[in-house]
Amino acid sequence: MALEMTDTQIEITCENCGSTTVKDLGWVKEHSEYECGCGTMIAVDASKFRKELVDAESELDGSAGLLAKLGK
Repeated sequence: MALEMTDTQIEITCENCGSTTVKDLGWVKEHSEYECGCGTMIAVDASKFRKELVDAESELDGSAGLLAKLGK
C-alpha cells in the first residue's frame, strides 16, 4: 500500500497582482512555473522541496509496509 502526500495543498501568490492560487504537491512536483491570471509567469523553484517530498513519501511507504506486517 503506497501512501502519498501529493494531495497536500500549497498556496502560490503572484508578486505582480497579489492573487493566490492553490496547487497540490503532486502538481508542484511536475511543474516549474505557473501562469497567473494576470499573465505573470511565476517560477515554482521546488527542486529541494521535490527531493524532500520524494524522501518523505519513501519513508511513509516503509512505515505502511511495517504496519501491514504488524497487522498480520
